[in-house]
Amino acid sequence: SKLESYIKNGFVDINSFENPDDEAADCLLELFQKKPELCEKYCKVILNDDNIGDKYLDSSCLSHLFDLNKKYSLSYVEREVEKMSPPVLAAAMDGLCQYSNTPFRSEFSNKLINDISDRYDKIVQDNIYKDTLEDSYKFFFDIFLRK
Repeated sequence: SKLESYIKNGFVDINSFENPDDEAADCLLELFQKKPELCEKYCKVILNDDNIGDKYLDSSCLSHLFDLNKKYSLSYVEREVEKMSPPVLAAAMDGLCQYSNTPFRSEFSNKLINDISDRYDKIVQDNIYKDTLEDSYKFFFDIFLRK
């Protein structure tokens, strides 16, 4: 019910003074641990609606989805890579790295790897994001791009 309130009204608890996006992230984490199928449902709703949440909540949703539904998360990354915000791009890189040594690795194309690298290059032209993405990209680069 808290996430329903968040999606419909923009807040988890009307009497709270906390950041609603942070509260929603906490609710998703609790659902991830107790009812993963509901977590997946709400993550998809939040991630696919530009009017719900912020880029940090979206990154949290994508991270959960990599654990709950790898194929869906991969499809999302392929579809959205060219417009991902820095936090969502970091979650995408981390998610792909997580499955780099599994059979699921065969599902991601070299084109996707290059598209992610291109998006990173574009985003870090603004130095403010370089520090934010540095660790994720270094790990991503070492796994997928180092020759």
